[in-house]
Amino acid sequence: MSRYPARIDRRWSATTATSRRTSTRAAAEDNGCTQAIIRRFGAVAWQRPVSDAEVSALLVIAANAGSMGDDFPQAMAEVVKAMMVSAPFLYRVEGV
Repeated sequence: MSRYPARIDRRWSATTATSRRTSTRAAAEDNGCTQAIIRRFGAVAWQRPVSDAEVSALLVIAANAGSMGDDFPQAMAEVVKAMMVSAPFLYRVEGV
């Protein structure tokens, strides 16, 4: 049982479902959004800026996932998996 009145729950559910569909569809079509997510997450996960070549390689992973029928969140999950099993995430190279 929710602690909010039923009308608020219905409104919230409808709003969030619509915004998820809209943002997912728009993000899937917008390569810039994918790049921004990769750059932001990569900078945190790898503790350094992500190079253009690395972004390109990760965009290929997202495109391949999309071509296999995955939606945008699933494609981004594949990108995150790839980033988290990569050498920059697993090993930190210290300056010499």
